[in-house]
Amino acid sequence: MQLLINDHPVDFTIEKESTVKDVMSSVHHWAQERSLIFSGAIVDGVLYQPDSAPEMPIHEINNINCYVQSVGDVVIDSIKEGIAYCNRAEEYLKGKDSLSQLTDDEFVQLQYGIEWIISVLQSVLHMLGMEREDVRFKDMTVHQFIDSIKSFQHMIADDKSRSDINQINELFHDVTTLFRVLLCSDALKNLIIQSVDSPDVLFKTLLDLKTLVPQQVDNLEAIAGLYQKGKDNEALEIIHTLVDFLYLYMRTCYQVSPVFGIHLADIVLNNQSLEELNIRLQDMLSEIVEIMENNDIVSLSDILEYELKPLIGELDNYIDVMLQQIKS
Repeated sequence: MQLLINDHPVDFTIEKESTVKDVMSSVHHWAQERSLIFSGAIVDGVLYQPDSAPEMPIHEINNINCYVQSVGDVVIDSIKEGIAYCNRAEEYLKGKDSLSQLTDDEFVQLQYGIEWIISVLQSVLHMLGMEREDVRFKDMTVHQFIDSIKSFQHMIADDKSRSDINQINELFHDVTTLFRVLLCSDALKNLIIQSVDSPDVLFKTLLDLKTLVPQQVDNLEAIAGLYQKGKDNEALEIIHTLVDFLYLYMRTCYQVSPVFGIHLADIVLNNQSLEELNIRLQDMLSEIVEIMENNDIVSLSDILEYELKPLIGELDNYIDVMLQQIKS
């Protein structure tokens, strides 16, 4: 029997494990010790959840592929799924004057979607440790914001004919904004630090990031032109891609120090350390989210083209230094 973790073969010494359930239980325990989430396993092509592991003897099995994720990855995936749903919902409702134009089935699906959004928000906030009453969004606490969504859900359930379609669109817009705020939060950054990738994965990620830098620079140059042509959705897609790139870059940098013993403050180019550059990027990312929340297209175009683009353009040189230090 071969054991794999996330599609990668691993050395596994049989001790007291005699069944697939025993092996999955051992992997589950191993994951918990490392603050990882064991989501399930594919046993000879069949998917099993952790709580439904079969009692099959391992000598009858060819391979068990177990899938684990860090809590940080689960949060990121949940946020991305939430944003994707809000975007789809907004697109679907575009052109409709009221909810009364929805069929009964469509209306039920919308209610389920709002309920799911509430569940995702609550789960993400819990995993980030941001359930405190003082955590704020817009002019209220996040708890009050979630309560407002619940109230709105009850209102449209009572009478969809008097529901304002603009309120629905505003709700999905606000939820998307909150998800993006959480994506750039210090709480998520700290959560990511707690889960470290293997050295080979980090090295490959740095190589991939280096090849992506020129593309990000080109994209930033294109955004202003897209906004000027009224192609806001295309510009927004580029910004989403940029945020994904910066998330991956920041996550990788946070892990370089504990894995390779490289201190970002010691990597200095043009009188600026990588640590200082990353702080500027993080601050700018927070500013971008705030500007997007205010829908200030002019300010957004300016900060992306004239402030963020030069910083992104410097990243490949810093990544080169990190790669050289790792090789040495």
